[in-house]
Amino acid sequence: MSDTPFSFPPATTPEPRWVDLCGVDELQVGIGRQIRMETLELAVFKLADGTICVLDDCCPHAGASLARGHVEDGNVICPRHAWFFDLKTGRMPDSKLFYVPTFAVRIAYGRIWADISRPIPVEPVEPSE
Repeated sequence: MSDTPFSFPPATTPEPRWVDLCGVDELQVGIGRQIRMETLELAVFKLADGTICVLDDCCPHAGASLARGHVEDGNVICPRHAWFFDLKTGRMPDSKLFYVPTFAVRIAYGRIWADISRPIPVEPVEPSE
């Protein structure tokens, strides 16, 4: 028997699964596009600076399609009840609890690829005093 204390094996993460979503030139700045990929419904946006953002298409409040929302100052505004979500982080700016999962993005040969194996982890928010 070993004198070493028991330790859990390191957590494993799934292998990345990069999938081709659409061409960069198929997106208009500030207008979302809904893409169904296997069991996921994704919202894909192109920002004014050319940044591509991919997030879950479902608003956590009432399930509306965020791809149909209005983009303003880097946020998508849910078309149903006007909740705002930061397109890069998925966070709701006025809430520490609500967010929309986002996915890693790569651009290759004019195509948008997303890693759908798992959403980008959301950083915890420190409680305000």
